[in-house]
Amino acid sequence: MPVTTKRLQIKLRTDDYKLYLHFLPPEILLKIFSYLESNFMINTLSIVCKAFNKLINDNYTWKSRINFKLTSTFPCIPVGENFNWKKAVSNLDTEYHRWKNNGRNMNKFTIKSAHYSFIHAIHLFQNGRVCVSGSRDCALKFWDLDKLTDPKNVNATDALVDIHLDAHKGWIWTITSSGPQLCTGGWDAMLHLWDLENGCRRLYSAKCKGAVLCASLHNNVAAAGTYGRRVSTFDMRRGMLPVKEIWPHSRAVLAVHLDDKHIISASEDATISVYDRTANKTLTTLECPNYVMSMSYRDGFLYGGDKRGVIHLWDVTENQFKFVQSFDVGHDGSMTGLSHNFGCVISGCTDRSIKVSSTSLPIITWASFEVEENVGDLYYLRGVLAASSSDAITIWKPNK
Repeated sequence: MPVTTKRLQIKLRTDDYKLYLHFLPPEILLKIFSYLESNFMINTLSIVCKAFNKLINDNYTWKSRINFKLTSTFPCIPVGENFNWKKAVSNLDTEYHRWKNNGRNMNKFTIKSAHYSFIHAIHLFQNGRVCVSGSRDCALKFWDLDKLTDPKNVNATDALVDIHLDAHKGWIWTITSSGPQLCTGGWDAMLHLWDLENGCRRLYSAKCKGAVLCASLHNNVAAAGTYGRRVSTFDMRRGMLPVKEIWPHSRAVLAVHLDDKHIISASEDATISVYDRTANKTLTTLECPNYVMSMSYRDGFLYGGDKRGVIHLWDVTENQFKFVQSFDVGHDGSMTGLSHNFGCVISGCTDRSIKVSSTSLPIITWASFEVEENVGDLYYLRGVLAASSSDAITIWKPNK
């Protein structure tokens, strides 16, 4: 008798076999995350679920991301347990995507004949939306960068929103800002403080002993480095009343930076002086093979660009000011502009070149640009780069 069998049918519940992304092992998730942009991870993916949020806020996630993307060392100085890996690596990732392929993700705008003479000072504020420039024509001009929309058709008249024709009685050589206050210095030996919230009117002025070549603002104190070898500080709350004057150098002071603890100044005497504001004495003096013309100081890093186009790096964490390394990024002239953040270091030179490089070891140059004349100055803020060259201003802004 033949045996008959009935086909056994089992109905499976599809819910039991659904695979959810957050059920994957962390190792696989990290591999997937490595192909995503950092900003998307932080701003979008981290709010999807608690598991993603925990993983994205873990330092190991960002350390592994560096190992996946770079063969070099990052950051380029030793860091402590409290180092913000998420901020540092996301900055590096953001800058790489902006400047890779020689800056194809950036729009370039050139404002020709912005001044009647060479522009030595340029600065950005309001999150990179406004640019201010100072020139040998003694004029101070303000440019609304939001009005620069077509790189092929740059209308300087539309972008120019304010002008002070006789801001100084000599060449304007330096511009800096802090909050709503702007500070300018020039060869008339004057340091002017301007109120950005009230039509950029001049608030106070201070007379220095020599041409003002550099300036820095911090916590209502202004510091000016002069051709007369001095660094002078002034109280911004008391009408620029003189506070202290020091002579840390034997030649002109070319760059200065002020913070809560230090006055850091670079000079033509081929030294960088670190003055302790609390102890009222020189903490250390850094020797340089060639004198440093421009400096960038933040987040524990001190970068200096010298007269031969070489970048030098010092580790300033824990108040040590330890030399790390020198970098030749391909400049052939004097470095007149330098700016850095966690993700990149940007340098401008009298050889008419601007280079954007990584903050890793060894340093990697992502982009190189050539402008019409020698670079007078540059400034980088929130993804916007402004550079002066002869009487022109060049702006790079991210593609929208």
